[in-house]
Amino acid sequence: MELLKTFRLGAELAELNAAGDEIAALLEARGAETLPVYAARVALEELGTNVIKYSYPGEAPCWLEVRLSADDERFALEVEDGGAPFDPLQAAAPDLTLPLEEREIGGLGVHLVRQLMDRVEYRREDGKNRVRVERRLRE
Repeated sequence: MELLKTFRLGAELAELNAAGDEIAALLEARGAETLPVYAARVALEELGTNVIKYSYPGEAPCWLEVRLSADDERFALEVEDGGAPFDPLQAAAPDLTLPLEEREIGGLGVHLVRQLMDRVEYRREDGKNRVRVERRLRE
């Protein structure tokens, strides 16, 4: 896959939104259909929000790096951060059969990313969390 763009973002949701807009435009230029573009935006928002909210303890400066790669058939997003070790794939899937008021808070975003993507991987390497998601550009 060809690396299309690297983003280095701070702990601002507005930065995630701006990166999401640019990622959507880059994928559309590669011929991506609506659902894969939506899936990329959801993955960036959910994974990035988890980093911003949970990965950095105390007053540590929060950052994340996002890399978008693609070829003619697929795209990949890799989200990297230097925060505390956290493997989102170890989170239990939410019990969607329970009424909303009985469900535990959290876990739905990661579940959604798993459902929207063809592949989701986590690794801890060189003191960094790396989550990589992949999906087809077209259905």
